[in-house]
Amino acid sequence: MRHNFIDRYGHVDSPLHRLDPRTKLALSLLLIVFIIASLRLRPFAAFVPFVLLLIVCSRVPLSFYLKRVALITPVMLLFVFFYLLSDFMETHSFFLVVDPAKNARAATMLLILVKSYVSILILTLLTSTSRFSDLLWALRRFRLPKVLTTISHLVYTYTFVLVDESQRMSRAFHSRAPVLRVPRLRFYGQWLGALFLRSLNRADTLYLAMVSRGFNGEFPEGGGHRLRLGDAVAISVFSLGIAYVKIVWKA
Repeated sequence: MRHNFIDRYGHVDSPLHRLDPRTKLALSLLLIVFIIASLRLRPFAAFVPFVLLLIVCSRVPLSFYLKRVALITPVMLLFVFFYLLSDFMETHSFFLVVDPAKNARAATMLLILVKSYVSILILTLLTSTSRFSDLLWALRRFRLPKVLTTISHLVYTYTFVLVDESQRMSRAFHSRAPVLRVPRLRFYGQWLGALFLRSLNRADTLYLAMVSRGFNGEFPEGGGHRLRLGDAVAISVFSLGIAYVKIVWKA
């Protein structure tokens, strides 16, 4: 079983992977803030190529980003449907006509869609070029309460326990009863109950093992991260890029 469904490509060697986690986290959040604050589509003529360039530099397969984008596409389609429905109920006609007011509503809908997709790409870029533990370390450096980072670390770690137990039970069931002879609802109810009990027992065993090794409610601080020349270059390029978009594209 692979314990890396979030930071699957965190081990890849690329210019973005070598940046300090604090730099990547701060610049990613700032870029998302600038994107959300943009009120027109024009600045995205600069934002989108910049994000695509970062994706190429990350050396992460393009299919990985496409899968993440595909996950939110149903939500975006639902948003478009309700947006069109609300417009139809207000004006009894869709805004896909030659009308400045209606074209403004269409531009607003398109702006929201573009913002959502670009923001998802940035977050995917952040998580795919950083290990989850490194991001938690960066959040602690930005004074996020330790209790939140510790709980996040525990949830992330124990999720694999749940997945592991689920896979064990699934293999055991298919090896002993390839044909389902009980009602599906009853079967899944029993399966979930057994999964909960087995996961609870295994999680308790893991916690006792952690306590016996000195765990006191907080994970040890990560090491080896410090600001380098590459981080200074990244911050400078980011600042110049934002200034360029603000001045030239009037974001």
